[in-house]
Amino acid sequence: DMPTDDLDEINLDVVEATLIGGEGQQTLFSDSDNPIRINLLDLENFSQPIAFEDVPADVYTKLRLRIANLTLVEYGDDGPGPDDAVYTPPLPANGKIDLLHSGGFEVLPGRTLIVELDMDANKSIHVVQTGNNKYGVRPVVFVEFSNLEAPDKLTRIEGRIDETSEDQPGNFVLCSIDNPDSCIDVSLTSDGCVYDVAGIPTGPDALADAEGSDVVVIGRYSRSGGDIVLDAIVVEQGPAGQFQGTVNSLPDQNGMFLMIDRGGNELTVELQEGCTQVLGPDGAIIGPDGLLVGQGIEVEGVIPSDGDATLLRAALIIVDGDDAEEQLSGTITATIDEPS
Repeated sequence: DMPTDDLDEINLDVVEATLIGGEGQQTLFSDSDNPIRINLLDLENFSQPIAFEDVPADVYTKLRLRIANLTLVEYGDDGPGPDDAVYTPPLPANGKIDLLHSGGFEVLPGRTLIVELDMDANKSIHVVQTGNNKYGVRPVVFVEFSNLEAPDKLTRIEGRIDETSEDQPGNFVLCSIDNPDSCIDVSLTSDGCVYDVAGIPTGPDALADAEGSDVVVIGRYSRSGGDIVLDAIVVEQGPAGQFQGTVNSLPDQNGMFLMIDRGGNELTVELQEGCTQVLGPDGAIIGPDGLLVGQGIEVEGVIPSDGDATLLRAALIIVDGDDAEEQLSGTITATIDEPS
């Protein structure tokens, strides 16, 4: 979170995650050929899981991450394209990050330990000079371990439906596309919606024949006994994406409003009646009436492939916080006589 203002993408690969302590090392994830690619700037409003894995109950003292292929991108004046400035600063310690807990953290029998990581982009990335070596990187990562609570932050998972429930159509097992053994139970909430490939709401029954299909699921973790469940408010069957921009008009009677994206393009955002949730920066539902012209938003949705390329059907909208810290950089052009 708190990304540097100059960057439009901060991409990295998670190659490996390992728990250390107790009886030795327990690998949670390791795949150099198919690493988990993450754009940190997509995670301002969401979390993204790295792996779900069984390990022996024990007390561990360290979580070791190995990351690679860090790429920093500044878009050109016309948005993403051939004019992008791309930087690949080297990672210290060959990308190895050790997250320590002096007292140790315990994995209890029959329960799920949640390990939540937060990389602070502003503290991790530094401007060192101009040109190809403009940026230097020293990752600053915070970690929390919890056997009791589930994090309240929204989670966005791109995965594959492995198994659906005959009795409860909105319940299914979601597995990683690259690592099919890494799975989580999903339960559609009472106010959650399922969207078809065109971004139009449909019923939970549409998932009955969707085993093996790729979907995007957004929701919050909860605990059911010792297990973790993802309570879904959005299940998208289409080629869903995240779009950042600024509100340029208020919703009309048909639930349509204009948004200017980061590249300066105008999109017509379509709210899906009875489904599209508009959330404030704290995650509370504020509804379409909470949108203001000039406000920064992130829209989760689909641009239908068989229609207007400027139409964005929204499944979820999150409003930026007004109290976000900003960083400005420039050149001092005159001396200051008095401190100010």
